Amino acid sequence: MAIQTSGIITLSDIQTEFGGSNPVSLSEYYAGGSYVPSGTSGTNGAVPTSGAISLSNFYGTSALFAFNITTNTTNANLRALALAAGWNGSSAVVCTINSGVIISGNTAGNSTAAMTIDGSFPTGVTLVNNGQIRGRGGNGADGTLAAGAAGARGGRALGVAVAASIDNQGNIWAGGGGGGSGATNKNTRTGGGGGGRSSNVNSSGGIGPGNPAGNGTLSAAGSGAEGGDLAGDGGDGGNVGAAGLAGQTYTNPGGAGGAGGQAVNGNSNITWINTGSRLGAIA
Repeated sequence: MAIQTSGIITLSDIQTEFGGSNPVSLSEYYAGGSYVPSGTSGTNGAVPTSGAISLSNFYGTSALFAFNITTNTTNANLRALALAAGWNGSSAVVCTINSGVIISGNTAGNSTAAMTIDGSFPTGVTLVNNGQIRGRGGNGADGTLAAGAAGARGGRALGVAVAASIDNQGNIWAGGGGGGSGATNKNTRTGGGGGGRSSNVNSSGGIGPGNPAGNGTLSAAGSGAEGGDLAGDGGDGGNVGAAGLAGQTYTNPGGAGGAGGQAVNGNSNITWINTGSRLGAIA
């Protein structure tokens, strides 16, 4: 809770907000010191880091460390970003993803999320998402087997391993699964599967006898490729958080579509202020 913006304030008010023990001295509360985060600012501007300091410097200040993500980022780790922005490692953190910003995963499957919240946040962490957190799509299967191959699983959007509060005003969308490749009973290539709908990092369409299948992009899943004579077509990639389609059967079975990714992993660690748009599995 922020200190009031006018009227009488005391050293006790500052101690209550920023911590410390008695006896209390104003010189303990320079910004960047043991208690007040670097860059702390209030009604009267920034709290001094040295030199003259007064109680009035603390009008409207808060112990929260707040920072914004203002540019597109890949495989973001919230704790690492907070430390890079000047967090002291102990204050409560509020991170805001600005409107129009896209946090992208570059790995299909569940090994790496587009955004990860882990590590130590001793006094709490809140994420406000006004942008997009997007998992990478799964790659489509190559048409190299007589019996079709399976497409790859879509990527995870958000992974949370510690207690966190999340206010989702935007999108938390998993990657779509890759399409399966077609099948054949001949020694020939089949149609490759389309890439699943993705983040700012495209997923790949599978190769086939002619043109490769379509890549999955931020705006659309990739289409499966035609299999040609005596071969099945590849399946289309899945939309946001959805499974890809199976490849076409041609005597042998077509390959299965890859599963859609997870929108959220670690849901039991999250207190949702607003859930917003979440597409994909919640685990």
